[in-house]
Amino acid sequence: MSRSESVDHTRRHRIADLRAGVLVLLALAVASMAPSTARAATPSVATSNVNLRAGPATSYPVVTVVPAGAQIVTYGCISSYAWCDIGYGTARGWVSASYITATGPSGGVVVSAATAAAVGITVVGFSKAYWNSYYTAYPWYGRWTAYAPHASGGAVAGCVGAACGGARRVTGANGGTVTSAGGCGPNGCGGARRVVGPNGGTAGAAGGCARGHGCGVVRRGPNGGTTARGFHR
Repeated sequence: MSRSESVDHTRRHRIADLRAGVLVLLALAVASMAPSTARAATPSVATSNVNLRAGPATSYPVVTVVPAGAQIVTYGCISSYAWCDIGYGTARGWVSASYITATGPSGGVVVSAATAAAVGITVVGFSKAYWNSYYTAYPWYGRWTAYAPHASGGAVAGCVGAACGGARRVTGANGGTVTSAGGCGPNGCGGARRVVGPNGGTAGAAGGCARGHGCGVVRRGPNGGTTARGFHR
């Protein structure tokens, strides 16, 4: 094998490794934004008459009113702990955390970032999947894009040790989604993007660069065909 062939062979392997890594990152990031199907249920009480809304903001429509003293179940809160996903009878929705007292080992506590862990309340996400699960029978169900500016462009990011990553998902008016993720570690950077059309067709791309070596991009079309390109920086 000539030197140029050896370099090209090594470059292809690095591109394949980076592609696999960023696709794993993408899968983990999307999973972190998806609604949980097995959320912990914490017994709680509404401390005042409060609106149960269809999403974690006052821009969402009111599902019902939870009366003061009502027994509710808290399934989790958004990352700021400003709003929590709760169940009240057969209704499901979001209530401002300041109106929830959760029952913990040492008694009732008002839900906040400081107290949530002690009573078993974790961070949960909100998306159109949640909306579709609980609100199809409501007259405002079809107005998702009008009510949900907070859910359509959710993003997550973070760093662990020497590696950093981020992800973002955008949902269009007809249900199509665009999801992207990227990250950098000690040996290089990579990114991936996945587009799902409203009828289920998909297209994706992954790429990366290794420190001191080459960069590459792999693209996959809606019919499953792929193209790859490698280059030196």
